[in-house]
Amino acid sequence: MSGSRWIIGPEEFRKLFEQPDPANVGNIPVRLRLLSQIYARVADEALSGLGLTLSRYTVLAALRSHPGISGAALADLTSQTPQSLNGMVVSLLGSGLVHRKQAVGRAKLHYLTPQGIAVAKEAQAALTDLHQRAFSAFDSQRIERLVNDLADLSASFLQERRP
Repeated sequence: MSGSRWIIGPEEFRKLFEQPDPANVGNIPVRLRLLSQIYARVADEALSGLGLTLSRYTVLAALRSHPGISGAALADLTSQTPQSLNGMVVSLLGSGLVHRKQAVGRAKLHYLTPQGIAVAKEAQAALTDLHQRAFSAFDSQRIERLVNDLADLSASFLQERRP
């Protein structure tokens, strides 16, 4: 968020990884969690000028790709609970970025307004700029390797899910 202070800096984050790792996997799960948290904060800062957070942008991006999606499907697509999503949608409705249409039964279909489309495009450009800066030291082979490794790790964890 704009103006938010970071209590922990880069050196303090590095020290978190010096802790012993009983699983002997280089503290990768901890590193991924911290990376996710750091990314969310930096992305929130990049989007703050548009009145967005990463979570709000995620909803706009999903609606841009899937206009007319139900609330339940949108919650699933954005990895949110229906309750959390509803609160966010109400906020986006109030901002004039989203509108809903009644569907059959209780279902409501969600769409971006023209203003929502414009803000989503601006937000995508802001995040693209952030990503280009963050990955500027990575060559294409390193990026491809990282993408493949993350896909393999995701597949491994997905196999661990309970039926």
